[in-house]
Amino acid sequence: MEEKHTQQGKKVIEFSGVVREFKPEDRVHVQRIFSEGMMEMIYDTSIRGFRHHPESLLLYSAMTIAGFVLTKCWWMIVLLPVLVLCGRYLCSRWVILGYLTEAMRTDMGHMEEVYINSPRNSGSSS
Repeated sequence: MEEKHTQQGKKVIEFSGVVREFKPEDRVHVQRIFSEGMMEMIYDTSIRGFRHHPESLLLYSAMTIAGFVLTKCWWMIVLLPVLVLCGRYLCSRWVILGYLTEAMRTDMGHMEEVYINSPRNSGSSS
């Protein structure tokens, strides 16, 4: 990998196309990269998920309008969407952290046995 800088000063790492074999001392770095990648999904699944489920926006808008009509409170227009967004974020975080904990306990915690030394990685096709 070669590190370069753009005109704007951003660091860019170019990949040479050569991947070396996994070594046991790489475990911590692989787990860190996996964890960081999973943590990036929290925002994507909670907030950006609206792009993939526009019916959710319609439902939340209807809930907000119904809440305003029933209570006649202007703060309902602000409070309900904020609560929904916070709830979506917390639920996404809970699910992803649960998966991450389980993955680190099982396959990512035993990478050599699961991925490197497994029968499916022995080079023979089944």
